[in-house]
Amino acid sequence: MSLKHHWTQKAPTTYSSVLNLYGNFKDCTIITIAHRLLTVMDSDRILVLDKGRLKEYDSPQVLLQNPNGAFTLMVNQGSKVQT
Repeated sequence: MSLKHHWTQKAPTTYSSVLNLYGNFKDCTIITIAHRLLTVMDSDRILVLDKGRLKEYDSPQVLLQNPNGAFTLMVNQGSKVQT
């Protein structure tokens, strides 16, 4: 089960509200500090920081292609916690 699928099943109203909110700002820059990775999965770009230093910056799709990347490790860890 994907992280996105699991979260949308647990809180479909919240997920829908987030997508609607972001839709109102589609032509704007949005800076999101995320507690849940699902919040940023539809973002154009993701900036991953560790102790205030840049670890990674790219689209979620590109970041997830790196099996040892910080973003991929967070997604994999979150998936384990969510199942």
